Amino acid sequence: MSADSERQIGERVRAKRLSLGLTLRGLAQRAGVSASMISGVEHGAKSPSISVLISLAEALGTSLSQLIGDGPPRDGALLRLSKADQRTVTDRGGVSREHFEPAVEGSRLEFVRFVLPPDASTDELAPHAAGSLEHAHVSAGKVEVWAGEQRIAADEGDTVVFHADQRHGYRNTGTGTAAIYVVVEPPDRKPGG
Repeated sequence: MSADSERQIGERVRAKRLSLGLTLRGLAQRAGVSASMISGVEHGAKSPSISVLISLAEALGTSLSQLIGDGPPRDGALLRLSKADQRTVTDRGGVSREHFEPAVEGSRLEFVRFVLPPDASTDELAPHAAGSLEHAHVSAGKVEVWAGEQRIAADEGDTVVFHADQRHGYRNTGTGTAAIYVVVEPPDRKPGG
């Protein structure tokens, strides 16, 4: 991520935290991320991992796409997310996470693509909200998908569905680049919630 992107993400985290009336410690407790890390992210002084960003988005009640996207959430009957508008976050291991959903007011769905170089892993991804499901389709390569204590090998063309309210991740087990399309399905909201 560029320094400018990190600064913008930090501003969004801070604005959302303040709009919810949360202190740094309150958000830290919700997200399972240290208050010093959150402060560093908010001030653009620390580069958060994808896992930290996911934890912060969940704790703030928003999607990762809205946290890292440009501008305010959009509204309209029909929206197009051009290639230029798509956001990609690449971690230190070369794993990229491309976001395909526009920041739409009220949407909690996430639609992303992980691209993993050979021998790369997403590392441990933070759990999503209780009751969330993750649908992962391997469009290229071979991967190991793990959730909790369970692991499964998936080849190109396979789809794996699992409860995403636990630690999980993806690892490229093939010799070429692997690509996985992922849709995170949040739980139904309770009436009045």
